[in-house]
Formats: sequence, C-alpha cells, structure tokens
Amino acid sequence: MADSLPFTASTRLGQTDYYLDGGSGPLLAGFHGSPGSAAQILAIMDKMGLAPPLCRRLAIDRAGYNRAPLDSRRKITEQADLFAALLDELHIEAVDLIVAFSGGGIMALEFASRHPGRVKKLLLLSAITGPHASYSSSWGQKLMVTIPVMNTMTAMSYLFPGLAIKGIIAFMSNFSAAKRRREYRNVAASREDRDFLLKILRLNYPFGHLKPGLTNETRQFLAVTDNYAKLKLPILDIHGCCDSDVDFAHAESLCKRIGSASLIGMEDGYHLVMVGERFEKIKGQIFDFCEIKALP
Repeated sequence: MADSLPFTASTRLGQTDYYLDGGSGPLLAGFHGSPGSAAQILAIMDKMGLAPPLCRRLAIDRAGYNRAPLDSRRKITEQADLFAALLDELHIEAVDLIVAFSGGGIMALEFASRHPGRVKKLLLLSAITGPHASYSSSWGQKLMVTIPVMNTMTAMSYLFPGLAIKGIIAFMSNFSAAKRRREYRNVAASREDRDFLLKILRLNYPFGHLKPGLTNETRQFLAVTDNYAKLKLPILDIHGCCDSDVDFAHAESLCKRIGSASLIGMEDGYHLVMVGERFEKIKGQIFDFCEIKALP
C-alpha cells in the first residue's frame, strides 16, 4: 500500500489524483474519514484483510485533502459526481463495493443515490449518515483538530507511543476510565492493533494538508438532508456502541430508514471498529458480504 497517490486523471469534471491497485477479485472503492486521505482508507482496508490479491482497490483524496483542490467541489454531491467522472475516465462501469469510514459514509450514500447501478453494495464503518456536528460542538473538539495540536499528537506517537494510543482511545470512545485502561492493555498486547492505531494517527501529518478538507466538511455535515430512504442496494453498517465521535444512533437510524441495510453493533467498540478481538469475531460476516474468499 502506497502512502501517496501515484496516478492523475483528467475527467470531464476536473482533475483528480487516485490510487488503483491490482488483484483478481472484486473492485472495492475506498472513501476515507474526516480528516483522512486515500492512504487512511487503504490502511483500514489492509487491517480488515480487504487487500490484493483478494480484491482490487480504488481510492481518492476528497476535496481539500492533500493535493485535491476544493474549487467547485465543496459539496458532497459534487465530490460524488467527480468520483463518477473518474470511473468514466477509467472505463469502469461499476464498483462491486464501497468501503466508507466515518465522514466517507455520506459520500458513499450520495454516490449510490445519485449514480444508481454504479455500486453494488456499501460497507459502512462508523459512518456519518445524517446531520452531524463534526468537531464543532465544543471548544474541546475544535481545539483537538487545530494544526498545532494534531501535529503535536503525531510527534507524541513517536516519542511516547503509549500515551498517544491512550489519547486515541479516550478521544474516540465514551469508555469509563476503567474501560479505557482495559482497552489500552488489550491494544498494547497486540502488535497489529498497536501499529495500526499509530499509523492512523501518523497519516494525519502534516495536518495543514488536511485542514481545508476538514473545515469544509464540518460545514457540509451540518447541512446533510436525508435522501437515502429509497436506496435498494445491500448495505452493511458496522458501528461501535461506544463511539464518541459518530454516535451509534447514526447507524440505527439509517438501518430503520433503509430496508436493505443491516447493522452490526459492536459492543464495547469505538470509532476505530476494526481494532480488537471483537472485530475478528465478525470478520467472516464481512468477507461473506463482500463476496471475498479468505486465503487458506
């Protein structure tokens, strides 16, 4: 998995960078979180085992993240249309599945709604699915996503990795102090989980390259309207019951509105639902939904 986007396409709606890797299985598109990047969603898919040679993957940086310009793409609808234009340019009629994390959930739903038939299934992870006051409801949240604080957190991940992991768990969960300590012990005991959490944090550096996209999307998420009740494609929504970033109610509400959506509520799961033994227990269900056969 590359941490940069190696390809550039000139579409009918403008230029966009993208990442496309090989494999012989289904084509999975990845929509990253807020803040985030293509590298983030690819790291998440790696952690889930959704990687070549089992599948092919396509990912982009959304508007305002890294080199992707905001221009006339501030609205999520415009970004969904740009992704459709990228598929046209790549001569891809449809993707088999979209994997969308956190803020990428709205774009996945918009894309499926605006371009029916161009995606067969949605896999939503801790996804925003309705109006959301992302990083704007308190001064503490606003301070957390300033450039100095986020860059300092990245530096801490190298100097004091244990402290950085504790900070991630505290920020992304509504655990009690005792639960936070227990979760930290579990993560510290798993090199895979520990390395994953640190990588996700480090992919936010330098945060100045991500801040414009986050600032824009914070406004966009406040104005989200429900246009998704008529969607008919299969949707699997996986959400932590203890998610303090995107409330579990987002998943519950979506699955009530859309008859083809099903919900896996992760007890004691938080925003990064792909961490811990609890995730390993549902991995088979995810592979079945994605129609991917795990390697023996």
